[in-house]
Amino acid sequence: MKIFIDFDDVIFNTGKFKEDFLDKVFIKNGATREDFAKTYYYFFKKNNQVNKYYDPKKQIEALGKKEYVNKDKLKKDFNVFMQDLKKYVFRDAICFLRKNSKHDLFLVSYGDPLFQKMKINGAQISGLFEKIIVGRFRKIDLISREVGKRNFSQDEKLIAIDDLPKHLRKTRELKKRLITFHLKRPEGRYKNLTCGYADYETKNLKEVSEIIKKEKIQIKF
Repeated sequence: MKIFIDFDDVIFNTGKFKEDFLDKVFIKNGATREDFAKTYYYFFKKNNQVNKYYDPKKQIEALGKKEYVNKDKLKKDFNVFMQDLKKYVFRDAICFLRKNSKHDLFLVSYGDPLFQKMKINGAQISGLFEKIIVGRFRKIDLISREVGKRNFSQDEKLIAIDDLPKHLRKTRELKKRLITFHLKRPEGRYKNLTCGYADYETKNLKEVSEIIKKEKIQIKF
């Protein structure tokens, strides 16, 4: 059994992180909440799909043009803030990850690769995974691509855990092999979204573990 697990709002309390990030990095250096919101997302188009992502370097450059923002201090505070993010990791996530062999765990994250990896490194969980996969496309597509690269047995079941429904819609290649968990944490930014096609819905990773045991999904604990 191989587990592909999302980072933001599944392992990492991204809502709380974003609040602190805004206050301790941007507002502290002169930016307003309105400035932050207006420069938050960047868009790109590929294969007739428009996707949005966050790039802090582009945001800092954009805000640095405002005379009331201290750009040099903003860059410095950003780098300091990103060094230690352990407090944003959900406790049950650490328990879940440590119960499993790193060779069965794959971290899959959507967004700007550099920034996402900075968050993951700051969370100090990189060593708990066989591989960290970051991209600007649907995570289910990233999973499908990774499975295609590896010589997994056809009998080996795959698990995907995510908080965003659109990332759990199964591809044709994975439909019969993939077990999907829609995780809706009370702290999650997307807790109000519904998912009509996930196999299971849970509030935390402890519930995921309980379902795996109850359904006798063969995975090492």
